[in-house]
Amino acid sequence: MGRLWKRASGALKDRNSILAASLARKTAHRHPEVELSVIKATSHDDTKVDYDAARVVFRLICTSPVCFRAFLWALSHRMERTCSWAVALKGVILMHGALGCDSKAVRTIGRLPFDLSSFSDGHGNPKKRWGFNDFVRAYYAFVDQKSALMLITL
Repeated sequence: MGRLWKRASGALKDRNSILAASLARKTAHRHPEVELSVIKATSHDDTKVDYDAARVVFRLICTSPVCFRAFLWALSHRMERTCSWAVALKGVILMHGALGCDSKAVRTIGRLPFDLSSFSDGHGNPKKRWGFNDFVRAYYAFVDQKSALMLITL
């Protein structure tokens, strides 16, 4: 029963985030289409990845520096609030993919705008989740270093 409750709770969180993002106005830091795609690509569902949403994110940030800024804001906002290993891992994967986009804005990011170096899943038994937590922290450290090195090699 606990697993079902966790999945329902995650789906509800994602739905609320999608609703809030769809009602947001477009500003210098916010772009509803980017936010919606980030939320869908980093869903709480630990059984699947929404590749279509990730492709939308990559297409948008490759075409516009404004969308890249909105992507950074949306992803940072989501990563700072999450206690779910699935969301954190998908967020780091999404950021890693974004670093591969051919855009000057991407190459000049430097260090990542969020910090998962002390990430810990807050939804499960710590003894069962330590491997996920360690993997998220190690992968975050790799992507953060890669991002910083991209700036140095310009």
